[in-house]
Formats: sequence, structure tokens, C-alpha cells
Amino acid sequence: MDPYSYLALRVKSDGRRYTVNIQTDSIVETDIHQHRLYTRHHRVQEASDEDLSSHEAAAEESSEVYPSRVPPSLSDVPPESTIMSTSTSTETAGTTGWETILLPLNAFVRTNHGLVVEPQTSILRQRVKSIGIGLTDRVEGPYDLRIHKIWATNGMSEAEIEEERRICGVDALPVDEGVRSGWTRESAQQHTSPQEAPKAKKGLKALRSEWDQ
Repeated sequence: MDPYSYLALRVKSDGRRYTVNIQTDSIVETDIHQHRLYTRHHRVQEASDEDLSSHEAAAEESSEVYPSRVPPSLSDVPPESTIMSTSTSTETAGTTGWETILLPLNAFVRTNHGLVVEPQTSILRQRVKSIGIGLTDRVEGPYDLRIHKIWATNGMSEAEIEEERRICGVDALPVDEGVRSGWTRESAQQHTSPQEAPKAKKGLKALRSEWDQ
């Protein structure tokens, strides 16, 4: 996953709260990087009367899980960095229920046993052990999350768009213009000569450097 910027998931969701989990080599073996799986059918669970009566306990638990604030990637509202279908069609024609969501790898939040931990460190993309999805709304009952494909990408390419349109119909993502152009304009603007660019640290050594900052 090292050369890629996004984790892409093509799913058909029932709208319940799901979280994507990535585990890699880390200084703490039980660390997991997490990101909410947002979809067009995503819904915020409304509190019942019983939930409202215990809101103080829930608030205390939330402050323990998120000492400062809820990270955008784990909140109930999709952050702008999440790429998903913007189709607002209410017609059933052309709608398959499938959709593709692109989650930025640098937006995943480092957690341990369900708690956000500091300091936050980047995912070691070249050492991914597993990718999983968890149901995290704590509501008993049936669920329905269908997964067609999970892959790493830099954006929707022309080679992928035919399959995307065939499976997702009107909810298909468009071709990413950066991928189409080979990022030539952006690369020219952000290019740094080898003499000016500092040598990047790799692997666990880089993680230790982030912790020491």
C-alpha cells in the first residue's frame, strides 16, 4: 500500500455504523488505525428514552475515549477528505445499491483497545497485516453489509471506471482528473530537488521519531 493514498471499498450498506480497521507493524502490537465507513445510506443513530436517561454516563465514556475531541475520521459527519458518491437521485432506475468510498490513509486514527491514543502516528503502509470492518453502533439486531471489493488506490482511473459504472450505476464515482493526467501539474508544483529534500525515515524508526517529537 506504500505508493497509494486511499483505501477504496465498494460496498452495499444498511446504513449502520461501521468502522474500518487497519493493523500494521507498530511499536505497540495491539495498535489499530481506524476510520468510519461512511456511505450514502449512513445514518446517525437516534437516542432512545433509555439512552437519554443515561446521557451523563455516555458523556463520561466519550471523554475517556476521546480526551480532547472526536477525531473527524470517527465522527458522525463525513469529513471533506472522504471521497464518496454525491448522487442525489431518488429514482430506483440505475441505482444498484453499490457504491465506492475512498478513505484517505493519512486520515486513519491510531487507537488501542478502542481508545484514541497519543501521539498519533502514520500507518506503515508497507507493513499492513490485516484490514477488517467492525460494527460499532452497539445496537443488537441483524445487519447487512455486503463487500464487493477492497483495494488501495490513488483515485478512480480510466481502467477502473467501466467496472465502477457497471456495478454502481448512477452512484459511480467519476474518473479522478489527477490520475487521468498522471498528476503532472501537481507534481511540477510540489517537486523538490533531491538536494533539498530531507531523507525520509522508514519503518519503526520513523514511528519512534514521531513519538519523540
